[in-house]
Amino acid sequence: MEQETLYQAFVALLPVIAGGAIGVLGGLVGTHYGHRLTEGSTKRTDKRVRVEALASATYELDLWLRKEENYFLYKGPENLEHSPLARVETLVLLYFPEMTAEGRSLSTTVREYRTWMMEGRKQVLDGNLSIPPPEHTARFGAVYKSFLDAREALLERAQGVMRGLMAS
Repeated sequence: MEQETLYQAFVALLPVIAGGAIGVLGGLVGTHYGHRLTEGSTKRTDKRVRVEALASATYELDLWLRKEENYFLYKGPENLEHSPLARVETLVLLYFPEMTAEGRSLSTTVREYRTWMMEGRKQVLDGNLSIPPPEHTARFGAVYKSFLDAREALLERAQGVMRGLMAS
């Protein structure tokens, strides 16, 4: 009789024990799963912020180059700002290795643009001119177009990354 009572008590407690085990297991799995979801969301948010920083620095580069051009070619005020190209290169290097080719292309065209500016500056100084000669300024369109093409290629790649982040 005593064994039967013990058995009945065990059977009565079985749903409670099973429910407790399910609750503990659910708590462990749910916490782990919730942490992974939060972690993934945080990583996507961080990457989106970096894509935005990359795009912003890429656009700022155009203004910075114009200030440099004004200084080198037209005797405007010296541009003491840091080049946004350093931020672009750093972001590509550290966070977007898939954009390395576009980043290098942009870097190359910026260097070509600055070389063109410095050649113009040399011509102004050597010839005691107030502005670069027409044959030098005639090359501006080709130099600037190369820069714009490289900038747009990097921005298109960044848009693709952003679309992927927004879709996930």
